[in-house]
Order: sequence, then structure tokens, then C-alpha cells
Amino acid sequence: MSSKVDINKLAHEIPLKILVAEDNLINQKFLVSLLNIMGYKPSSVLNGKEVLEIMERESFDIIFMDIQMPEMSGVEATQIIMEKYAPAERPYIIAITANALSQDRERCLEMGMDDFMVKPVNIKLLQSTLEKWGRKVERKFSADV
Repeated sequence: MSSKVDINKLAHEIPLKILVAEDNLINQKFLVSLLNIMGYKPSSVLNGKEVLEIMERESFDIIFMDIQMPEMSGVEATQIIMEKYAPAERPYIIAITANALSQDRERCLEMGMDDFMVKPVNIKLLQSTLEKWGRKVERKFSADV
């Protein structure tokens, strides 16, 4: 999938409010720095409990959700988000995990996550993922008008 948007202008072309939920600070900083290169200023939290807390105060278009985190896993947080928020109100949730088996992908999608990325995150895959889901965010909001 070839990108049509300059990577440094992605946030300008596809403005998104992004949350990174990742307990490993090195992985979190790496993903945030890739998003910064694209022009995004994502928020970040360390576990699923913090995801739910920040969602009480702010809304997000996309959450990059680590699957295995302390206190509350990404799986648990996603299940609560699915129960608490109507489809039109909840963000797209993209699983990020070091587990690269096909059954891990299937499991995440079955639990309600919208997409799946393997760590370490590749910048080109991140860009194409943001373009794909960012276009869906645009359509979701244009349908509301």
C-alpha cells in the first residue's frame, strides 16, 4: 500500500486525536516520537486503567492499545470501552503487541479491537494504519453532520 501523503504532513492532512497506551516507557516514547515526526501530539498513558480515566475527560479518534499492561490490560480496557461507549462515540482501537501469531491478531479482533500492529512498530505501517483509520474517522464525522 503506497502512501499518497507526505509523512511529515500526515497530521495536517489527517488530523487525529491519538492516545498511546503502553506500559514500557521505551516502546511508548518510540511510538510517540514516530507520531511526532508525522506532526501528531499524542497523549500517553501506562495502563488500561489510565485509558479509562483519561477518556472521562477527553475524547480520542484512535487508541494504540498495548495488550499486556499492569493494573488493567488493554484487553480489559477495550472490553469496558465497548460496553460503555456507543460505536459512534468510541475511538478506533488498534492493538499493539509483541505477539505476532495469527491467532493473537484474530483474538484481538474478536474482542472488538479494530486493527492489530506488531511491535516494534514500523513507521510505514504506522503511516498506512493512520491513513486507513483516519479516513474512517473523517467519514464517521461527516455522517454525523
